[in-house]
Amino acid sequence: MDVEYKDEDGFSTKAEKWKELLQSYVTGYQTTEKITPIAEELPKYYNTRFDLLRMYLPSKWEIKNGVEIKSLFSEKVTGTVVTREKKDITIFIFDLEGKSPVRKHIKDINFNLISDEYNYSLYDSKLIKNDEEVTQFLLSKCENEEYLVAIRCEAKFYDNNYPLIYYMINSVNVNCY
Repeated sequence: MDVEYKDEDGFSTKAEKWKELLQSYVTGYQTTEKITPIAEELPKYYNTRFDLLRMYLPSKWEIKNGVEIKSLFSEKVTGTVVTREKKDITIFIFDLEGKSPVRKHIKDINFNLISDEYNYSLYDSKLIKNDEEVTQFLLSKCENEEYLVAIRCEAKFYDNNYPLIYYMINSVNVNCY
């Protein structure tokens, strides 16, 4: 079925009839089963102010806002630190608003585009190895919002838990309006 949209006419009549048919089925549907709201089954996400940055975090992670972070860059910076109970992986989150001091520390990091299919773009850095630890930087940005996420853990943990880390990396998004 060909459906056309024209500014002056809207959708073609075939599309309107299809829409009406679907609406009649949906409004007539009844069930006796208990319906659980989908929000109760969603994974927990870390949300920054205004709920703009989101990232999948498995349950039982500790989130501390406004922490002075000394281990990531040459100078202390303030951000959010997220850790597991076992403290075997740490996630650092920075809002790169305006003149954030973090900007000067990341200008030498090379980022590669992972995705720009939504209203935000997601970039990652190559895995940075330092002794037994590795750090993965992610930059998520849209028209007027930018966030930096750094995932740091032991190299062995990274290798053994790559599916989880990969899922977390790809879950980073910015809710841009």
